[in-house]
Amino acid sequence: MKADGRRSAFLAVELNLVDEFGRRLKGWLYLLMGFMLTGLVDIFYYYYDLLGLIWEGHPLELLWLFSYLAMAKGFHDVWIGRE
Repeated sequence: MKADGRRSAFLAVELNLVDEFGRRLKGWLYLLMGFMLTGLVDIFYYYYDLLGLIWEGHPLELLWLFSYLAMAKGFHDVWIGRE
């Protein structure tokens, strides 16, 4: 009977670690997505700027906004969202 108790305690700890890792992994993926999107938008912005196709309020600025929102969500999930 004692072995079963240890096994269930170990399983509970293991499931808690898996859940914690999953939440943090999701945060890191949001951070990665935000940084990659920022880099991609920068490249397109500078290319369009060279061609003279950029104006104030260009739709590329919305992609910057989405990348910053993804990074903010990632920072929250990784550091602030701990319980």
